[in-house]
Amino acid sequence: EIKDVLTLRDDQLDDFLLTEKTKEFVVANSFKDFFQDIIHVPPAHKGYLKKLVEAEIRKRAPFKDFSFIHSELGEKLVENRRMKEVFVFAVKNEEVRNIVNRFVSKGKVVRAIYSDIFSIASQIDSRDLPVICISETGLNKNLSLIKDGRIHFIRTAQSLEHGISDLDIQNINMTVNYCRQALRISPSHIMLAGSLCS
Repeated sequence: EIKDVLTLRDDQLDDFLLTEKTKEFVVANSFKDFFQDIIHVPPAHKGYLKKLVEAEIRKRAPFKDFSFIHSELGEKLVENRRMKEVFVFAVKNEEVRNIVNRFVSKGKVVRAIYSDIFSIASQIDSRDLPVICISETGLNKNLSLIKDGRIHFIRTAQSLEHGISDLDIQNINMTVNYCRQALRISPSHIMLAGSLCS
């Protein structure tokens, strides 16, 4: 159960941890470098599925030392073979260790680390219709396609300014078109999250 939420700039974190009495934390972080994709693997039991997914990420990701999460999206025929369709999201272990070490050096425990994109997506009801959620981190816009409560696609687009500009609208339109053409999913709504809501 989360009792309190606080958003800090990176340069404020160490001072906060020195004075904060709380010992255990769940951290939501905006990862700068991540790999996401939809992959297809043969049907397998959970334990084997994770190993198959990890092997596919090793083949495709631009980094070798990583942590990942995955979610099954369903089954699909690929070249006349029944395959599991799986969304994967991987981050560099170095970035995870750097976050954890900042907390540990101040005597704190990190219970879990989540991507901020997943934290936001967990709050969106997409059971009936697929949604594109847009959040802002610095000047970057994170666009995620959420369907049936699961992320299917993430894209980070650089922007020239805070808020929604003409360039951002162009990126949103391109993302919607990609979802329709490549993923065969037509988003029903565009949702703005966080600071973009104002």
